[in-house]
Amino acid sequence: TLTPTGLDAQNYEISYKAGALTVSPKKVTFTWPEALSHAYNGGAQTVAATVAGLVNGDAVTALYGETGTDSATGRAICSTAVNAGQYVARVEKLSGAKASDYIFDAAEASVSQNWEITKAKNSWLTALSITGWTEGEKANAPVAQARYGQISDLQYEYKQDGADDTAYTAAVPTAAGNYVVKATAPGTENYGDLVSSPLAFTI
Repeated sequence: TLTPTGLDAQNYEISYKAGALTVSPKKVTFTWPEALSHAYNGGAQTVAATVAGLVNGDAVTALYGETGTDSATGRAICSTAVNAGQYVARVEKLSGAKASDYIFDAAEASVSQNWEITKAKNSWLTALSITGWTEGEKANAPVAQARYGQISDLQYEYKQDGADDTAYTAAVPTAAGNYVVKATAPGTENYGDLVSSPLAFTI
């Protein structure tokens, strides 16, 4: 409520009538980072918008929807994800001491932003190795470790050295001879298949 005072004139009688002043919230929009495609790394990854149009140094941030599916694109609605996939980040409300001084149009284009986590390229942390053995002795197991996936998931295949690749088999050889072994780390939704180079050994 405003109450005016202070006017003075000899030839007039001045009276005042109280009035009301309404200050409407200021409309804001959002800007998103340029990096919207991230490779899977096993951890949570996030995209976040900056609130555009704030004044007087007001500290206001965006809060996001984290559930549901976008009906138009079929993308999961979230600003934070771990697994590879197609996502859409969507601002749901504003946060901060001055948040009530601002509004945004939920239908405005900058409220939502598509982003993605792509499959990672797997790699070997421990290169494939194996030690040969003497016929009749217990076979030595090959050793390897991939960046992604469990050691127990690794698959090993063998063939005689020089044989066609169609000869690979999971059966461990027992007869004396020259062989090669290869390791495969099966891919998942988050990372691709990884196959080692063949490694020679002798029984």
